[in-house]
Amino acid sequence: MTDDRTADPPRRRYRWPWFLLAGVVVFFVLSMMWMMVAVERVKRNKASTIEMTNPQHTSSVPAKP
Repeated sequence: MTDDRTADPPRRRYRWPWFLLAGVVVFFVLSMMWMMVAVERVKRNKASTIEMTNPQHTSSVPAKP
C-alpha cells in the first residue's frame, strides 16, 4: 500500500500585517510625543499668564512712611 497523501503545502507568510503593525506603533509613538510637546506648551503659556495676572504684585509706588 502506497501513501498517496502529500504533505500540506507550506503556509504563505504575509508581510503586510507587520508593516501595518509598524505603522500603527509609529503613529502612537509620534502622537504621544506630539501630545507631550503640546502639554508643555500649554503649561508654559499658563505659567506666563499666571505671572502676568497675579494680584500679589502691587504697583511700583513706594509705601508711605
